[in-house]
Amino acid sequence: MNGKKYGKKNHPAGMEGLKFLHGQMYRYRRYSIALPLLACLSQVSQSLLLLLLPKIVLDAVTGGAGFAPFAAAVLRVGAGLAAAAVLNLVFHNEIEKCSQTFLFRRLNALWERKMLRLDYGVFCSKQGKIGMEKARAAIASPNRGVVELPGKEAALLEAGAGLAAYCAIVGTLHPAILVFLGLFFLIEMAAGIWIEERKQGFKEEKARADRRLNYIAYGTRGMKEAKDIRIFSMTGMLKEITEEVIRGKNAVEAKVLRWQFLRAGITALLIFVRNGLACLFLIERYLEGGMTVGDFSLYFGAIAGIGMWLTKLSEAVSGFREAENFVRDFYGFLALPEGGTAEGADLASGAVSREGGEMPECVADWDGPDREVLPECARTKPGSSASHGKCTGKPSGTGRAVSFILEDISFSYRKWEDGEEREAPLFRNLDLTIRARERLAIVGRNGAGKSTLVKLLCGMLEPDRGRILMDGRDIRSIPKGELYGHFSAVFQHSRILPVSVARNVMLDVREREDKEAMWEAIRAAGLEEKVKSLPAGEETSLVGQISEEGTELSGGQEQRLLLARALYKAAPVLLLDEPTAALDPKAESEIYEKYRELTEGKTSVFVSHRLASTRFCDRILFIEEGRIAESGSHLELMEKNGRYADMFRVQSRYYRDQERLPLAECGAEDAPFAGRKESDTDQAYCREGGEDR
Repeated sequence: MNGKKYGKKNHPAGMEGLKFLHGQMYRYRRYSIALPLLACLSQVSQSLLLLLLPKIVLDAVTGGAGFAPFAAAVLRVGAGLAAAAVLNLVFHNEIEKCSQTFLFRRLNALWERKMLRLDYGVFCSKQGKIGMEKARAAIASPNRGVVELPGKEAALLEAGAGLAAYCAIVGTLHPAILVFLGLFFLIEMAAGIWIEERKQGFKEEKARADRRLNYIAYGTRGMKEAKDIRIFSMTGMLKEITEEVIRGKNAVEAKVLRWQFLRAGITALLIFVRNGLACLFLIERYLEGGMTVGDFSLYFGAIAGIGMWLTKLSEAVSGFREAENFVRDFYGFLALPEGGTAEGADLASGAVSREGGEMPECVADWDGPDREVLPECARTKPGSSASHGKCTGKPSGTGRAVSFILEDISFSYRKWEDGEEREAPLFRNLDLTIRARERLAIVGRNGAGKSTLVKLLCGMLEPDRGRILMDGRDIRSIPKGELYGHFSAVFQHSRILPVSVARNVMLDVREREDKEAMWEAIRAAGLEEKVKSLPAGEETSLVGQISEEGTELSGGQEQRLLLARALYKAAPVLLLDEPTAALDPKAESEIYEKYRELTEGKTSVFVSHRLASTRFCDRILFIEEGRIAESGSHLELMEKNGRYADMFRVQSRYYRDQERLPLAECGAEDAPFAGRKESDTDQAYCREGGEDR
């Protein structure tokens, strides 16, 4: 499923989310499911005993009963009241403990796991980002959101049961009173539900404001951002942007607050009218001699209590609806399609059972709040069939080079303009064949779709129309874990992890490490000398901000490390998206000299905006306006004298340098790659007069 096609219709019903959450609670502690009911019984018992105690005292005083019977009755009620109060405290504390120590940690672990496995298309889409933010808001606090559900369920049961008990008492006085009080309750509840629905309309707006604020908070505090902020004096601008975002968020919250004030005003007015009229009726009955002082106390307390329970019930219904909406947001996020592992489609295909709240394997056996949620492969024996091709980073195929056929591919991004979502077509009816072991280069202007084509090829994005065949198989029919196993990649925007150099390269559990292969990859990427010079060698931690003994790599060294990671995986397809953008010309030239060796026996796709780097490829595609404008080898494209040749000449002018090259001797003054050995292709190109002739 393509992420940009994800929308509200993908959200499951709230009842399914409730089943899922109760299933998680049941696995934690079976009795936790009964806690709301037990809390309800203890709370209602306590309230009834508190209502009964004044009647016993007043009837004893006014009726002339002896001290012994009076004391015995008070002691019995007092003992029951004390027991009910203790049990009520215990059950409510247990609910809070279940929410904060289990659900909060558990749901955060599930959120993090889902973020790692989420389908890339969904991850990039606007709707997906809003879904992620809403899910994050649902579990961001241990005191608010999804974790409130057990407490809201208890409050709902308590309000319903308490109201029923008090109504039974008042009903013995006159049934019409119940009709009168019930009418006011329906008005109050309807107003509460209506106002809650209005508040829900601001949830997406608030999620967008929160996402912008989080981006500013977390996107401006890194080492790379710190340099720009200081050199360009960006503090004032960032302050203005932050204030604007905060004003936007405050405006949304002010709208929600106004609805809350309206609800409070309606509730107060209804309580005043309801209780006032009911008490006038009760006073009239007492003055007519129809009840004792104790009865007056009991009925007066019951009528006032009905008002209290009605208010609590209205609040409980609204609170439960709010918590249920949080559950729906979170469960809807969990139900989004996955694409990161072999079991990646489990949630989308029903591993989250819509009948019993089941979770996929790897997390269903989680039996405590502190247990780490591990991928399935991290709990299988090395080399077992269960672990093969899932998290090992090794391809699950034979390792041979593979071919690709792209048939009638169309793809569009979705973007928002003037408050409306619109399609932005990128590819239309694109056809392409990539031969096994072919070295293919993709070039073109910024925004032409070079990186998008790579993401389509490896299955991270799905086309709107057409299909992509890998060795004759539609890649949509291949499990994501198996599909990704065929690819090694250096993407345009990648980050190293705050772990050791070795872990960054191997990305594997200890039992399956291959140090010899790791050093071969590091050596091939030209990073061996640097790694051996580090304090702890390959075990040196990276990202010094996190580890005191860690070290920082330069941009070029980070890019070499990412290349080593891709080479270590030894997959049959190598994707290189601007792999040398951070390297200096000499280091870049060294990588290009090794390019044929690095891609030997592989199918490789090389994306670059530096056209001169593509000479090492068998074929070059020049992408323009969503189509393959030109295709051929470097010499063939230069002979065509088309867009590729024009762009090559423009770029080559920036490489003038007196120290480079044998190529200058034949008159090609603008030839790129200073200091590089002259190849047969270069010699042939020189004989034709160079790029400027």
